[in-house]
Amino acid sequence: MSLVLAQKKLERQEGQTSFLPVECGLSLEALEKELAGLSAPAKAVIWQQHRLIFGRWEEGKLSLSDGSQLEAELILELRVFNEQEELHLVRSGEKLTGRLARDGAGEQQSYVDSISPLWGETSGEAPAGYARLKDEDRQLELVVPVSEQGSRYGLVTRNYIMASPLTYQAGYGDYRYVSITATREVK
Repeated sequence: MSLVLAQKKLERQEGQTSFLPVECGLSLEALEKELAGLSAPAKAVIWQQHRLIFGRWEEGKLSLSDGSQLEAELILELRVFNEQEELHLVRSGEKLTGRLARDGAGEQQSYVDSISPLWGETSGEAPAGYARLKDEDRQLELVVPVSEQGSRYGLVTRNYIMASPLTYQAGYGDYRYVSITATREVK
């Protein structure tokens, strides 16, 4: 058996994209001020010193899947994303630095959308708008934000094709998270 991970095959596409540098303080207030410029709703994944957690950006507020309050000083990396844009920040000392990638504006850009399966299958109770994925063999469990019901899910990424100004070789120069979508098995 294999998974159907996308409705269309991998192919090069064209569109406009802008990449804007971002820097903000390491506090919830500074982060929410940066997030205020994003279209909502958006999904979030946050790597902290002690955990990986998913959440949502809606109505000017970042909420986490377990209902806890985000401790900004423990953030190592975060991605807040939707179909149009992604804010990607990484801790650099006592601040967060990164970029905002926004499709539909900026320079002409080639890209390829792909999807990677998330480990685990739907198992057990989850908060509204989330799915609990459990991988028994790896003893892993994730609670991910979803928009549709399924037994398995995949992470859609947009991979931007860029050429090196030094060697002129083309490859994926940047990528962003686009969505988490249900997948299905085929025989």
